[in-house]
Amino acid sequence: MLRNQTVNYNKLAQGFPKELDLSSHLRRIQRFFAEVTFDEKDFSKLLSKMIPVKGKYKLSMDRTNWKFGSLNINLLYLSVIYDGVGIPILWSVLGDKRGNSNTEERKDLMERFIQLFGVEKIEYLTADREFVGYHWWNFLLEKKIQFNIRFRQNFYVVLKNGKTTQAKNLLCQKGLQSLYCH
Repeated sequence: MLRNQTVNYNKLAQGFPKELDLSSHLRRIQRFFAEVTFDEKDFSKLLSKMIPVKGKYKLSMDRTNWKFGSLNINLLYLSVIYDGVGIPILWSVLGDKRGNSNTEERKDLMERFIQLFGVEKIEYLTADREFVGYHWWNFLLEKKIQFNIRFRQNFYVVLKNGKTTQAKNLLCQKGLQSLYCH
């Protein structure tokens, strides 16, 4: 697949040595994919070995949702950022539902990553503004995972003194207005 840069069975069969008939190679490929089950752990470990990242991983969490006929396909995935590109390394099928993931689904995905690679392999996690919430962020803090997560301009936080304010006000007070306050 890597050498031929395709998953098309006929094109894959053409990449095999020429000693046997093309139809024999095609049958071997078909049997392989019909009989072999890819274990998530092995598959993710293989992917991680193919990504030439030295040291800790910069991770990105995202979600995609589309329709196939009347079926909703909703995936939550965790990617390793390499050379400006996110390479999915683990994912969860969120079932036949539309919309955002919930905290438990996110935690489950991160726990699976941690079991495979260890929390010490994470440099940081980045995610878009749908990945907010007290319990989610608290989970990341408890695991000592640094994170960079966008939030909406009208996002409110509760301060230690019990008062509520827009998060952007805190950032602007810290002199970060050029980065965050717009």
